[in-house]
Amino acid sequence: MSKKVIKISGAAFTAPILVLFVMILLWASGAYLKRASASGENVFLSLCIVQIIAFFAPTLLYYQLKHRKLSTSLLVSPIRVSHGVFVVFAALLFFTGQILLRYFMFKFFGVTVSNTSTVTISENVPPIQPILAFCVIPAVCEEIFFRGVILSEYRSYGLLKAIIISSVFFAFSHFSFEGFFLYLFAGFMLAFITSVCRSVFPAMILHFANNMLDLYAGDIFENSVWYDTNMYFFRFMIILIFLISLWRVFSRMQHIYIQYSEKPPKESLGVTKPASGAFRSSTLLLPIGAYLLITAISG
Repeated sequence: MSKKVIKISGAAFTAPILVLFVMILLWASGAYLKRASASGENVFLSLCIVQIIAFFAPTLLYYQLKHRKLSTSLLVSPIRVSHGVFVVFAALLFFTGQILLRYFMFKFFGVTVSNTSTVTISENVPPIQPILAFCVIPAVCEEIFFRGVILSEYRSYGLLKAIIISSVFFAFSHFSFEGFFLYLFAGFMLAFITSVCRSVFPAMILHFANNMLDLYAGDIFENSVWYDTNMYFFRFMIILIFLISLWRVFSRMQHIYIQYSEKPPKESLGVTKPASGAFRSSTLLLPIGAYLLITAISG
């Protein structure tokens, strides 16, 4: 009598476990950073180190356990000049979309999402330290992990599924109930841009720029847009730019995919698997549970 062999297939089962480990390390690093700050250590240097460890240590172990082969290749091609117009309008869509989402969250639900500008930065701290800790390192680490590894692992189940799941995991990693949809939108846009351009570097640049604005202009934005009732023209312009950018993004995306059809790129987006769906994996419950538990405890 032959035994039935149960084969546990790749990314849909293993990727959520990788995300779980990263989430646990990020949560644990919060306690370490509090102690480092209380003891007078350089909190910015500590933040750089814990982010690198939290994202790259589990990823390297995961990569080795998978015999140095992901489901599909990482999208790390150089930025193409022909994608410039698309990236510019996608960036406008990214920023205006976040502004509108923040405004509606505040207007209708009274919710404001805290950002890196709430961190007190001493005058004697060299500017490069907070920029590295809050802008450069997160942009590199998070993009390589979410728009690199996680997106690559799920692309074989379909590009839309990969974008959605990587965006949800990205939102989970910020441990915020109030900011969940804001981080979800940001993750979706960054994954969308990465997929169209077949490169993670445009997303890194946008991620860096977004964090820079949060770090140095977050309070100015809140005071001038949310609380000033006379900013009607500004809001109208934001909506107009958002709609124009949305139209231009889809028109340029069509142009890019026509170019791909004429000259197929080397970077494959993978073939959709007919096997068990990405949304039906039992391990998908692990990062969901960790997000709910850690966010409730932290809140």
